[in-house]
Amino acid sequence: MTILTPTEIYLALDGNSSVLPIDVKEGIKPPSSGLVSSKFLDLQTGLPVFYNAAIVVATLVFVILIIIGGVRYLASAGNEQGTEQAKRLILSAVIGLALVLGTWAILLFVFQLTGYHFGS
Repeated sequence: MTILTPTEIYLALDGNSSVLPIDVKEGIKPPSSGLVSSKFLDLQTGLPVFYNAAIVVATLVFVILIIIGGVRYLASAGNEQGTEQAKRLILSAVIGLALVLGTWAILLFVFQLTGYHFGS
């Protein structure tokens, strides 16, 4: 840990030193490297990244559920109970996928109407 002298703090706050990662006019400067991406430093860029990631993950989950339902349907081999369970799983996954994609489409439409650029 570096202990700064009052002179170094004054020079950093005055903008004449690069000792502190702060500039009074610009605010706190993001680190040039590290674990935190600069995309997550503010809500306007962090929210779209999070939202798009959530859409991708949810879509993948529902597609995997549809595939599992198809495999269960084929594996039921005429067993009515197994066939019904597989059909319910496929139907639920398709409804979930439609809801996720519908939400994405509606929000994209609303953001275009309001002039908000969602994403990079």
